[in-house]
Amino acid sequence: MDTSQDRFTTFQNARALPAGGAAGGIQIGQKRIKRRYFVYVGLAVVAFFVFQLFFRYAYVNADGKLWRIDRLTQQSCVVTIGHAVCDPVPASTSISTSTSTSLSVSAKKS
Repeated sequence: MDTSQDRFTTFQNARALPAGGAAGGIQIGQKRIKRRYFVYVGLAVVAFFVFQLFFRYAYVNADGKLWRIDRLTQQSCVVTIGHAVCDPVPASTSISTSTSTSLSVSAKKS
């Protein structure tokens, strides 16, 4: 004889199983991983475009001219209405960013 309690327990056990058996649970997990992957790729693309639009160039007004300086290549361009005239990039550039952390201590003479 099947009681309502037995049917309820059977229903709970069936709900606890992944859809379609063990393989169905793996597919659901893979779908979540793929969706998460697409979200991360989408966020990276959005971050790239935000950087390009707002942070790539610095604008400086000097000598009555507006200069656009590329923060990645350090190339400078004079900006006029409608276009920018850029200087050619030098063949080799050298940037030094060293800092000294040494201390000088002299011996006390008596």
